[in-house]
Amino acid sequence: MAHQRFTLHKRILRDSYNPFDLSDFNFKKLYRLPKNVIFDIIENLRPVLTKTRKNSLSVEIQVLTTIQFLASGSYQRGIGHDCLIPISQPSVSRCIQRVTQSFLTMYAGRWISFPKTRAERSNISDRFAQTTTYPGVLGCIDCTHIAIFPPNEREEAYKNFKGFHSLNVQMVCDSEMRILNVLAFPGSVHDQFIFTSSALSTEMERLHTNRIGQFYLLGDSGYASEPYMLIPILHANEGSPEYRYTKNHCLVRNSIERVFGVLKGRWRCLKKDRVLHYKPQKAGVIINCAILHNMAIQEYT
Repeated sequence: MAHQRFTLHKRILRDSYNPFDLSDFNFKKLYRLPKNVIFDIIENLRPVLTKTRKNSLSVEIQVLTTIQFLASGSYQRGIGHDCLIPISQPSVSRCIQRVTQSFLTMYAGRWISFPKTRAERSNISDRFAQTTTYPGVLGCIDCTHIAIFPPNEREEAYKNFKGFHSLNVQMVCDSEMRILNVLAFPGSVHDQFIFTSSALSTEMERLHTNRIGQFYLLGDSGYASEPYMLIPILHANEGSPEYRYTKNHCLVRNSIERVFGVLKGRWRCLKKDRVLHYKPQKAGVIINCAILHNMAIQEYT
C-alpha cells in the first residue's frame, strides 16, 4: 500500500524521474522532510493546484519544486536541474507563488497558533516548567532579520541597522521549538515596536488585566519589562538571586535562538546570502517555512 502511495506516473514527473524513488535519506536531504509528510501535502493541495490545461505542471511537480526552493535557497535558476525536473524559470516563479499562497491558506491557522484556551496554555506552561524555575511561561520571543531584495516603494523603511534590506520577523516558540507566532515588519522597525503593535501583545495584556492566570513571555533586553514580559537583569552580581534568575532566564530563552538556527539551516531561502525576491509585505515564504519547521518538529518528536 505504501509503495502504491509513492508510485507516481512517469508522465506526471517529467523525463521518467520520480523523486519518491530516491532513498529515504536522499529524499530528506533534498526536501528536508520525509516522503509521507510531503505526500500528504501534495494530496491536501491537489484540489486547489490541479490545472485543466494539458501542458500544466502536475501538482507533484509544483509542490516538490517549491519545497526544493525553500530548502536550497536557490532563487528559481537551477531548481529544475537540481530536481532533475526540467522547468523554465518563469514557470518556477509562478509555481512558487501559487504553491506558497495555497499552502498558507490550507495550513497557517492549523500549524502556527498561540495558545487560545486554558488547556493549551496549561500544556505549554507545564512543559516550560520542566526546565525553568518559574511557572506560567507561554513562549520565548525574539526577532530575526530575513534579507529581501530592495523594494521599489518605501525602500529606506526596509534597511535595517546592519545596512541591508530585510524583514524584521517576530517569532515565539514553545519549549519544544515549535513556532507559535510569526509577524513581519520592515527591517528598520525595532523589536519592541513590533511586539507592542501585535495581537500577541494585546492577548498577553488581556490575560494579565483579566487575571487569567499568571503567564509570561521570555524576551531579551531589547524588550521593555512588563508584568507579562520577563527580561534578563543586566550586570547582576554573581551569586545573587538576580544573577541566578538571569542565568535561568537566558538558558530557557535560548530555545528561540535555536529555532532561528534550525529554521534557517533547514530552509536556506531564509539565510542572509539567499535574498528573497518576493514582495516584502506578503512575507508568505517565511510563514511557509515556519509551518514546515513545525511539521518537521512534530514528525521527529
